[in-house]
Amino acid sequence: MDNKRILCIIGLVLTFFACLAIGVVLPIGEKKSDTLFASNTGGGGGGGGGGSLFGGEVTESGRPQTEDATRPDPENMESAEEAEEAESAEAATSAEEEHSAASETAATSETEKGADGIPNEPATSGAGVPAEPAAPEAVPAGDTMPVLDGKPLVGRANRRFGFACRAKATVASGDPLEYRLCEVGRSEAKYTSRNGGFALVVPSESGKYDLVVVNTRTGEQLRETIGGFDKVTKLSAGMLQEKLNKPMDDWFYIYFADDKDLKIDYEYIPEGFVPAQNIGALMSDRSANGWTIEVVGTPQYDEYNQVRRFKVRIKE
Repeated sequence: MDNKRILCIIGLVLTFFACLAIGVVLPIGEKKSDTLFASNTGGGGGGGGGGSLFGGEVTESGRPQTEDATRPDPENMESAEEAEEAESAEAATSAEEEHSAASETAATSETEKGADGIPNEPATSGAGVPAEPAAPEAVPAGDTMPVLDGKPLVGRANRRFGFACRAKATVASGDPLEYRLCEVGRSEAKYTSRNGGFALVVPSESGKYDLVVVNTRTGEQLRETIGGFDKVTKLSAGMLQEKLNKPMDDWFYIYFADDKDLKIDYEYIPEGFVPAQNIGALMSDRSANGWTIEVVGTPQYDEYNQVRRFKVRIKE
């Protein structure tokens, strides 16, 4: 053989092996391009799912879920439209029901509010039935009757004519009280007090007063007769003369009427002295000049046994 023929045979053999190699490496026949990178779903291997490499989720067939998978099927287009219309109708019905319920709630809320906008919450019994308004609970009579707390105290006011009195009462209901001093058996109050304290109470004919404690809310009254309001001792001429010639004590003035009601007469007074017109001035002159006072005649008294007029003779 010549060289030309040998080269042709070698070329044919190389071509045959080249075609064979291409046939082995490349699959024969048409395949969809999206299967080229499909991975095995049977697990194993280090590569994992090839579909996840492109961001799609692996389906049961191993294909990534792409946009093509979400497109509606032309054969199911009619059923899909019907389903969408049904959903729209259902949504409209639901919105209408919600609007109706909201209207009913607003109407109920308005009817439950009073004229001032404050909700009226009707009282109900334990069974849920509206209860009738409860009548005001009557307070027992014993709870509104005043009660004295101890015995009232009566004593003379020091250096002044009259008596001081202190009483204390309580009432269970806590109502305000008013204290009154009345003549025994009388209803007219001669003295009133809000706290039970009385000052400069004049003596009474009987030496007693009725203490009346009044519940000002209910009008209920507690009455009790108390003594100690006696008149002063009526000083005789001798007793008065003795008192005028001694230093004054704390109770000196209670035996004499007030200066405006007291009258002092003089049978004799040393020359150059102006007659004193009140008991205080007379006592000052006697003490300063060393006089002795003699009572002339019988003194006169007021309704409380106080001396309201007397006559004296001054001795140096």
